[in-house]
Amino acid sequence: MRASLLLLSILGAACGGARPVDPPMGYAGHLQEADRHERVAAEHDDLARAKEGKDGGWCGDPGPPTTSGGEPVTRWQPCWATDRADAAAHRERADRERVEARQHRVAARHLVEVERTFCAGLPASELEHTPLQHADDIASIEPYRELGDTVGARIVFRKVAGLDPDWLRHAVLCHQARAAALGVGAGLAADPTTVPMSSIAVLDQGGQVVLIIRGMTDEATAEILARAMALAPRK
Repeated sequence: MRASLLLLSILGAACGGARPVDPPMGYAGHLQEADRHERVAAEHDDLARAKEGKDGGWCGDPGPPTTSGGEPVTRWQPCWATDRADAAAHRERADRERVEARQHRVAARHLVEVERTFCAGLPASELEHTPLQHADDIASIEPYRELGDTVGARIVFRKVAGLDPDWLRHAVLCHQARAAALGVGAGLAADPTTVPMSSIAVLDQGGQVVLIIRGMTDEATAEILARAMALAPRK
């Protein structure tokens, strides 16, 4: 349960205030955002320097005396209060942008660490696809209801040698972590277990492994059902 909640928090937090079914920002996206914030910070640094007069000497600082044709030349500018205020505002904005950049880089590292943790022990071949891509091993897919309300999907697997609740839980959590790290790439975007704002439960019912995917919002529930029913075995 703790592992499921951790993945839920990662998948949900990555979406920020966007619609719950939007794919979360992955590792590459966070690095791109970090680079963008750093570029914006550099732009505001340049604007601050211009306001401070660095492009033509510090304001109020005459520097070494210079002449032109025997006449003294002014190399500085007045220290206008408005210019100082504008420069300070640009410096503050640059600092905020660098904080945002650091936060995105931390998030990127965290996503990679979480993926490594949750996928430890799974063979490389199982990282190439999710368990739900084994359509022939799925016995049934149907809406999951609580107190009469549809809140997700219920997926029942056929009896498969080596498949038990612990293994399936491990594999699903791994692919949820991969979805968060990769930003939901090919093979993950159609998996109902990678819908943000969802939780999972894996049970053993009569020797069959049952996966329940529950949406935390109406939008998430609708997305889970749509993805799950698209995987339903043909009759």
